[in-house]
Amino acid sequence: MIYCFPEIPGSLTMLILMVLFYGVLLFCLLTAVYVVARILWVVVKEPVREMYFDYLDYKERREKTKYSRKRKKKQEWFEDYSKFK
Repeated sequence: MIYCFPEIPGSLTMLILMVLFYGVLLFCLLTAVYVVARILWVVVKEPVREMYFDYLDYKERREKTKYSRKRKKKQEWFEDYSKFK
């Protein structure tokens, strides 16, 4: 019984041409993906950086207000305690 595989070429020249064609096609595809990824990175990098630093500023501001609130409550407690004395 003879099996026929159309994707396997019959001659060595055709095999080499197919390997080169698929290699060039793969290279072009990877290059296109790289270019699109670089463009997306350039577009997205700056807003993401700004969001990250805004988050850090917000976090730092929140920590400061949290501690100042605690200090204020403690101070009020001491003032109330001194009134009772």
